[in-house]
Amino acid sequence: MSRPLAKLRVKWLPVAIALLCTAGLSLLLFTGVQRAARLQSASTALQLAAGLTAQPQLMRSELTLIQRGLETQTYVGDSLRTLASSRSLSNQAYVQLTEAVRGAGLAARTDTRELLARARKLWAPLDRGLERLGDQKTSDLYSDSSSGSALSAAGARLKRGVDDLLATQTRNTTALSHELVELSALLREAVVSDGRSLRALLLGGSGLAALLLASMLYFAWRRGQAS
Repeated sequence: MSRPLAKLRVKWLPVAIALLCTAGLSLLLFTGVQRAARLQSASTALQLAAGLTAQPQLMRSELTLIQRGLETQTYVGDSLRTLASSRSLSNQAYVQLTEAVRGAGLAARTDTRELLARARKLWAPLDRGLERLGDQKTSDLYSDSSSGSALSAAGARLKRGVDDLLATQTRNTTALSHELVELSALLREAVVSDGRSLRALLLGGSGLAALLLASMLYFAWRRGQAS
């Protein structure tokens, strides 16, 4: 009875090893796909956060150009359009950033969630101010008189709006940039961590595949020796 049992064990041993290795490879593949998706989302979030970091200062520069343009009665339409475009792109980026952070599995982390919430809270008043500026027409900002060109009523309203934004949102824009820099640093850490984890899974999968191949070759050799 012992010899048939030993033969049975030898016969089913390759199958058992193949099943175990296949199950392990399947698990590693499933986990790797999940980690790859998380890594892609984290990388997207990092790119978005890094892009948003410079936006507050760029918007402040455009507001300063508009302020100086209104003071010297020069054309400010291009700067107004640039601000409107930047505002629209920033709003889209904040929505995409929130989705990417959630896709990266970072929304459950208190530090990441709070930084993103503070950034959006700081962006909100600047967004509202830029929206009000976007409603202004650029065709009737100045009026000519016998004493020269001067701001019209529409130009004066736009000037007050720009002055108010520059006066009240300076601290907000600085704080917003700071929050986005910190968020970018956390996202960079997440990207590095997920990258290392994915590489470890790839190495583990390669090791299991090598073990499976080696066992198949070994048992094929044993079968040849037995025959």
